[in-house]
Amino acid sequence: MSVDFYEATFKHFPILRERSDYQKFFWYLCLGAQFDKDYGKLLLCKNAVAALLDKEPRNFVAVNFFEKFRRDVVGKGNFLWHKPYIKRCRMLARLDLGEFNDILDAELAGHFYGYRPVYLDGSRHTAAKARKARAAEKGIANSRPGFGSEALFIQKYLNSLPRNLFFTNFVSNHQRALRFVIENFRGKERQRELRILRRITCQLQPFYGASSKENTVRLFSSAHIPQLKRAVRKVYTGDWSEADLKCAQLAICARLWEVPSVLEFLYSGQNIWKHFCKEMGIPEPQWEPSKRPLKEAVYSLTFVMEPVRIRSLLARNLSKNGVHRTFARRFLSIPLIKDVLIARDKAVAQAVANGGAETCYGKFLQITK
Repeated sequence: MSVDFYEATFKHFPILRERSDYQKFFWYLCLGAQFDKDYGKLLLCKNAVAALLDKEPRNFVAVNFFEKFRRDVVGKGNFLWHKPYIKRCRMLARLDLGEFNDILDAELAGHFYGYRPVYLDGSRHTAAKARKARAAEKGIANSRPGFGSEALFIQKYLNSLPRNLFFTNFVSNHQRALRFVIENFRGKERQRELRILRRITCQLQPFYGASSKENTVRLFSSAHIPQLKRAVRKVYTGDWSEADLKCAQLAICARLWEVPSVLEFLYSGQNIWKHFCKEMGIPEPQWEPSKRPLKEAVYSLTFVMEPVRIRSLLARNLSKNGVHRTFARRFLSIPLIKDVLIARDKAVAQAVANGGAETCYGKFLQITK
């Protein structure tokens, strides 16, 4: 961060000098870039906050700490959080820092960029410290659990890409991306993109690691280039070549489960999301806000969610995006979706009969009771 922002922080909130735990949490609230993928709000996960404060998660009561922080640092009503939901962390609902908001906005917008940067502990930024931090982050990403070892060769390639590729791109496009976000985004969306862009300035190269839950072979980066919204990412990456899989889950399942109607449609090059909207009777002006809820419904279908829950999920997500929830009733009646559902049930029955199924890496996963 800039030294100006660092010094202004303690001027406005002097208690942070006395309480290192409050200070660490304040930096996270202001500069953290871990956002919920669905709601776009800053995550306040108990285990993550405990780790931030060097606390043992089992003995850490997050709400108690939040209430004390609010009382001692920002004042009643200026820091609010959502209650945790099933399988979801708490999320930030409100953070009002008074006149300090303008200082924070200036920091995130890069107004102090390049001017006497310091680390969170106030020490001066140096090339040696930057190398050490980069090595530490890469080491954490590379410490993979055994569950995802099949994708190790992909991870090694991604994490060994030359750093100069990212440095050159940063010099060419970072300021352009900042301006694009400031001109085109508002509210929490702007905050999210600016925080990720700021995170990139601290570590130009993304490093990919496995899920801490050890339930997938997928690789993830954290608050970096891949997490930027597509429009921002295109500005930031400039002339990089971009490849995007279209309808990937649906296409894979249609091939493996032998659903000719879906394969024929995909080969035709038509837009499947527009097709679904037409079949469901959704008005054209609402097609774009319907796309993400429909994608999640298709993912749920391919990952064997029960039909009644798919309808309920789609109705809820459509409503959140300003589309009437009653359209969800027609989703499972779409001919292509009906074909996938029939083929899915046959594939599940076959997997049960075989006692499991084989992954794309040739690993047999046994069904356990």
